[in-house]
Amino acid sequence: MLALVPSAALILLWAANAYRSLTEGLDLSRQAELGRSLDPKLDTVRWNLETELRISVTRLADPRTSLGALESQRNMTDNSIKKLGDLEHRLQQAPEKVRTAQMPFAVALRDFPLQQLRTQINQRSAATSTVMESFTYLINKQVTSAFQARQVPQGPLVSQAQPLSMLIITSQALHLEDTLMSQGLPSGTMSPDQRVAFMTPLGLQRSMLNYLASIQSPAEQSELARITNTAAWKRMAAVENAVVAARTDARGGMMLSPGTAQWRSDLNQLEAGLEDLIRARTARLLSAQADTAATILRRDIAAALAGLAAVIVSATLSWRVSRSLLHRMAGLRAATLDLATQRLPAIVARLNRGETVDVEAEALDLDYGTDQVGQVAEAFNAVQRTGIRSAVELADTRRGLQKAIVLSARRSQSLVNGQLALLDELERKYQDPEVLTDLYQLDSQTSQLRRYEENLLIIGGAWPGRRGNQPVLLSDVLRSAVGEVSQYQRITVSADDSVRLIGPAVAAVVHLMAELMENAAKFSPPFYPVSVRVDTVLKGVSVEIEDRGIGMAETEYADANLRLAQPPVSDVLSIGQDARLGLLVITHLAVRLGITVTLRPSAFGGTSAVVLIPQGLLVRNTELVHGTEHSNRPEAPAADAVPPDHLRRSGQFWPFDGQRAAAVPAAATSDAPAGPTQNDRAPGEPPPLPQRTPQASMAQELGLVPTPHPHPPEPPGQPPSPERAAHTLSAFQRGTAHARRSSPGSSRT
Repeated sequence: MLALVPSAALILLWAANAYRSLTEGLDLSRQAELGRSLDPKLDTVRWNLETELRISVTRLADPRTSLGALESQRNMTDNSIKKLGDLEHRLQQAPEKVRTAQMPFAVALRDFPLQQLRTQINQRSAATSTVMESFTYLINKQVTSAFQARQVPQGPLVSQAQPLSMLIITSQALHLEDTLMSQGLPSGTMSPDQRVAFMTPLGLQRSMLNYLASIQSPAEQSELARITNTAAWKRMAAVENAVVAARTDARGGMMLSPGTAQWRSDLNQLEAGLEDLIRARTARLLSAQADTAATILRRDIAAALAGLAAVIVSATLSWRVSRSLLHRMAGLRAATLDLATQRLPAIVARLNRGETVDVEAEALDLDYGTDQVGQVAEAFNAVQRTGIRSAVELADTRRGLQKAIVLSARRSQSLVNGQLALLDELERKYQDPEVLTDLYQLDSQTSQLRRYEENLLIIGGAWPGRRGNQPVLLSDVLRSAVGEVSQYQRITVSADDSVRLIGPAVAAVVHLMAELMENAAKFSPPFYPVSVRVDTVLKGVSVEIEDRGIGMAETEYADANLRLAQPPVSDVLSIGQDARLGLLVITHLAVRLGITVTLRPSAFGGTSAVVLIPQGLLVRNTELVHGTEHSNRPEAPAADAVPPDHLRRSGQFWPFDGQRAAAVPAAATSDAPAGPTQNDRAPGEPPPLPQRTPQASMAQELGLVPTPHPHPPEPPGQPPSPERAAHTLSAFQRGTAHARRSSPGSSRT
């Protein structure tokens, strides 16, 4: 396309110029051919019409004029007209210039009432002036048409055509003088009207002769002089002078001079001489036209061929240059796409993995010369260096920011852990139920604060600070997660004690479950339950967290599941663009542990979060009995493992509405502690996950007894009473305190 457009334009320009030049030569050639066959015939018709007019006027002036001479001339006129044939049809095939010039005469000849005039002349009923006007009109049409047809643009032909046209006008004026003189010869007198009319062609004839003397070549002037220097021409000029100088009588008429006796013979000689000269010059002009047309055709053909060769050469060069340019541009485009789709993403991935990138080594310069394409390549080289350098600087900035976030979170976490330790001491110190209720509420909020600090660690690429090595019952893991939710009273857990979670994964799973439960409770109507169910499946254990809200649209479910399935991008700089941090934290933990999290609509109209824990993170009770949990289970990621490669923004999952189910809170249905003790730890290991042992240290009046509950369950849809809430909270928190005390040396980390 780059070479096609200019090549096509060049070809069209060449074709238009060649057509114009060849058409000019062909038209001139056709004009010369038509002139050879037509111009002599037209001159003969003009000559015969002029002669018939002179004899007809003489017949009208003198009845004694012989009719035989008139009829003989009429036959000559008819024969010359017949030789023209169908003049209009022939002119239709002629070049446009000749057709336009000769067509008026052809139409006038077709419409000329020649037979009617002849009948009137025979009967001597026609007026002399009418006959002269009719014939003169047709003769003037022929002269004018011939003059216009001989107008050619070529210089050499102009110098021949113009004198020929002037000579024809001179001959016509001389014929008209002869006709007017022949009208007065029979009587030897000339009327005033005849004398005035005679002066017009006389003046035209003499002015044409003077003009010819200035435009003719010496050879042409010599040819004309052989006529104008004859005795006949001098006698004619003397008669003309006599008419001009003659005195008129009282009526304005005049007597003709005696020299008019030889007028007839002199004019016949002079008119024949001029007509011969006209035919000779016409023949030379037509021959020159043919030669000029042939020369023009040869020149135009040569020019057309040369132009065609130039077009071919130009098109070939343009095609080769454009092909080379397109090839280079394709290479530059491929390099650009490679940088955008392969190299730069690979560099960014390496930077996300913490690798060091050398900008100069990765920025491969393109060498395309020093022309315009080479300058574009140089600009591309500068762009790719800037892009890679910016990616490196951005990665350094991101890593620095992540380190700052992690450092700040760990310092805050130390304060939170200290506060939890202080709460432990206060819970042991005070036994007043009202005080304990407030302390346990503060304990729960502090646990939530610790989880929020761990969120910062996770999105900063670190791992939650809590860790352990011993397997823990999955039911205890879920109850621990419930304890970190602000509205834990609304959450019910249905799980057995047949499955345990490997120690290194406990803290992360507790955090993941707490995030899902928190979102389910937070974005559910108040006092509506959140159900947690555990089922054993082929690939591991399924934990379903279900709320009763209004759910989400299909597109929102698809978007959330896509985020949960993809590794998160570790870019803390983009977290501010999306407030859904919870989804980001869940994705980090799920990808790190190999856990699958799926969101779907629930049967109650809300949202159900299904968490699939793989077999690799689980330990069956039978395996504990046979001591196989360490022999066939892979180790979970350590706390100091390399941060994940990606980071995903998250946050609010689902709002919902629904009916609150009458269920016992998780805190009221917890089992006995199954967590490890401090003595089970290997030397140097951090303390295991704190286990809350509900009811172990409660006062006897707060324990569960087989007597009716002092506070009957509220009907569905009603919020719990303050007394029942305090009772439940006290029971849950006292069991938690007993779990801490039962493991001396354990602390919240």
